[in-house]
This record gives sequence, structure tokens and C-alpha cells, in this order.
Amino acid sequence: MDEIQTTEAAVESAQDRIQLLLREIGQIHPRLQERLSHALNKFPLDISRKRAANDDLLAMTIEASLVKVSFMRAQALGMLYDHRSSQNPELTMRGALKGAYAKLQAEEREMEEEECKLDRELTEYQTLLDMVDGGGRGGFRQIVADFARVEKELEECKKDLRRLGWTREDS
Repeated sequence: MDEIQTTEAAVESAQDRIQLLLREIGQIHPRLQERLSHALNKFPLDISRKRAANDDLLAMTIEASLVKVSFMRAQALGMLYDHRSSQNPELTMRGALKGAYAKLQAEEREMEEEECKLDRELTEYQTLLDMVDGGGRGGFRQIVADFARVEKELEECKKDLRRLGWTREDS
């Protein structure tokens, strides 16, 4: 158990170191490029052969350093993404990231389907509300208003008929 914890701590330490190196490389690379450009532009074109050779050597050294830095970066990325579990060597960081990405894509599809379903339901509810409210064009509100008017007029007719002597009780 202690060996696993020690190994995990070593891996975390290595990953932190790798990330620190990557950040440093990312910061140093542009400055080196800028210094190289500045140095090459600073000296006049008619400099001595010795100075030109020295500048070429310096430029090649810088380029070699940049290649080394790029190689170190590639190694660091390889160590990070090709890291394998000590318990199950078939499990890699790359595989874990692929799995997480696939899961997120599946969740995205589910959310899009749910969004479409909710949009359809909202459209149906809006249609129902428009029918109930009438939307200024009749609908259920108009039916209720017409029914109330008919009931009121029916009661008035019954009163008029009673006044005129109509005595039938079931009307």
C-alpha cells in the first residue's frame, strides 16, 4: 500500500515537474526567437568573417536548443498522455481522455434530444394556451363567452314566458 502511495506521489511529482517545464518552455521559446531576431538584425551586413561564423554558430546553437526543447516537450507530452496504470497496464491517460470525451459527446446528444423534446412540449403548451386565451381570435374564451350569453338569454326568455303565463316547469 505504501509502495502504491509512493508511486502515485512520484507520478504526481513528475507530472507537476513536466507541467512546470512545459510552462517554462512556452515562456522561453518566444523570448529566444525574439533575441535571435534582434541579434541578427542588430549587426550590420558587412561584419567580419569571424563574427559571421560566430553568429552562425550561435544561431545553430539556438536552433539546436529549440530542437532539444521541442523534443523535451514531446517527451513530456508522451509521458503525460501515455502514462499507464500500475494496477492495469492497459489503462492509459489517452484512453481515459477518449472515454471521457465519448461520454461527454453522448451526454451532449442526450441534451440535444431533450432540448428538442422540451421545445416540442413548449410549442404544444403555447398552442393550448393560445386556444384557451383565444389570442384575440376566438377560441375557448369565445366559446365560454357565447355559452354564458346563451344561458343569460335563456333565463331571460324563461322569465318572459312565465310573465306571459307559460307554466311548464321543465323548461
